Amino acid sequence: MVELKARLYDIGEELEALRREREELIKSIKEKAYVLDPQSFLPTLTAKTAELQELNSRLLQNLYRSSELLKEQSELKAKLGVLS
Repeated sequence: MVELKARLYDIGEELEALRREREELIKSIKEKAYVLDPQSFLPTLTAKTAELQELNSRLLQNLYRSSELLKEQSELKAKLGVLS
């Protein structure tokens, strides 16, 4: 039971870190997307697009990990409910 509670705490900490990372990624995406100018030089536009793709990829990985953790958290809470 103590191990389950410890894991729940760890999940909560990781979810909070992922939330903060998500906020930073979204902020970076907005900043980079804002400066995209169709009139800019093609190499600059291509570089910005690559940066945005990387940020979006990291954001998707973050969301997937958060989803996995929330599922595990629910399962652990259910187990704790049964054990109580």
